[in-house]
Amino acid sequence: MKRLFIDMDGTLARFYDQAKCVEKMMEPGFFLNLQPYEATVNAVKLLCARDDLRLFVLSTVDGDAARNDKRIWIAEKIGPELPCLFCASGQSKADYVRDSFGGLTEDDYLLDDYSRNLVEWESAGGRGIKFVNELNCRGWNGLNYGGRRIFYDQSPEEMARALLIEACLIQDDRKNAPVSEAVFLRAVDEIMTGKLGWSRNESEWQTDLDYSCRDALPLKALKEIFDSEDPYTRFFELMDEWYCEEEAEIRDKLLSDLRQGLSELGGAFSARRDGRFLNEDAENLFQRLADSGTFLVNYPFEHYLDRKIKVDIMIDTGDSKSAFTDNTVYPHWGCNPESLCHRASIVWLSRTQGYGKKKLERSLFSYRDALDKQGFLPTLGQELVNMPSNVSVLTFLVEMTLRQALELADALREVRNWNLLSNSTLEISKETMCGLYDPWDGGGSLFEIELKKDLYIPLKFIWAAKPDGCVGRYSVTECYGMNSAAWRDTLLRMNIKEDVA
Repeated sequence: MKRLFIDMDGTLARFYDQAKCVEKMMEPGFFLNLQPYEATVNAVKLLCARDDLRLFVLSTVDGDAARNDKRIWIAEKIGPELPCLFCASGQSKADYVRDSFGGLTEDDYLLDDYSRNLVEWESAGGRGIKFVNELNCRGWNGLNYGGRRIFYDQSPEEMARALLIEACLIQDDRKNAPVSEAVFLRAVDEIMTGKLGWSRNESEWQTDLDYSCRDALPLKALKEIFDSEDPYTRFFELMDEWYCEEEAEIRDKLLSDLRQGLSELGGAFSARRDGRFLNEDAENLFQRLADSGTFLVNYPFEHYLDRKIKVDIMIDTGDSKSAFTDNTVYPHWGCNPESLCHRASIVWLSRTQGYGKKKLERSLFSYRDALDKQGFLPTLGQELVNMPSNVSVLTFLVEMTLRQALELADALREVRNWNLLSNSTLEISKETMCGLYDPWDGGGSLFEIELKKDLYIPLKFIWAAKPDGCVGRYSVTECYGMNSAAWRDTLLRMNIKEDVA
């Protein structure tokens, strides 16, 4: 005959409600006053009426007072005819029963809330059934236990039936009952949007990846993106490299949690000992769902694309032909210019501000150093006087979103491939910080050129527009110790004109 051994503390009785006061456990009357799990007590009463199953209460005690209290509690709540077995505190229940009955077999079942007792019981040859209560419903003590589970919030009839099915004393007709796809998907949606917190989008469930550990893109990633032939594509490739493994872990955990959530519904979704559903229709529908790709994990593309970054816009109006030495006006080591080169970017900049080349030369070659220079020509002269080397790139510091920087990079590529007209421009405000800078040797001037007008920069004149630190060996931040306030939100618009010829 099959035997079912039932734990008391945490299974028949709500032990943890009073066990918070550990010192009271040794007092007479402690166990006598425990509140019952009514569903478990009533399920045991139903099972006591059967003649094909022998029931025992199997509980741990520490002293005669606890033994007497528990025996009285069982007699009052269930009946005096139910046999009670008590093993000493610290003794294995499996060892106690094996010594008392001459061994354990597969016909011996233990209903217990403590996973260690169940593992020891199964190792000794018996079969364990986990009682999941409010306290042990997570982790090693609860849902992660791999065997059969009974839940405290089931009805007495459901508990008794589940125990009889597990003991193979009745047939489980649920495994043959048909399960429709509509019923299955309704149950899945209830768990996905409720317990698991995923959102529903038409035929898909979706969740967002957590990006809190990497809130902003590191400089190394930005360099890799903007040094590539196609920065936009490289950005999405990096996202995939970073998050594909995490996405796989999320999907695996989701399927495990979803299967567990369905099994808790019972009925057709009741689980076998190996975790699969008893009902073949339910198992087949679950496998189809797992392979369908209807679980969407959203990568944080938009978060990164909307992040503000510091972009250095560097100008080349022909300067690169002379290794960016055309802006040199005053003598430097190895350089003693006698006139201002017509292709120098400062000549182009002066014209945009309303000053021709001759007027610029008169201003620069009659320059007198003084404090507190103001206006475009005086501050440009001051910028040139304070250049530490003969290499200088006209540079504008602009704050923009990564999305805008990628769009600009894409537009610059199209200009170089002759897919955009040469008069496509980038418009920035006169409030933009600009100056002369050498990213290769790590030097520069004051970054104090005062613009008189908003600036329209032809895209063909932009030599580079990349995050600070992505050009040369030294960043502006490193050389000047500037904080992010130097890069201002001064991008007004991009005027893109496609070549339709």
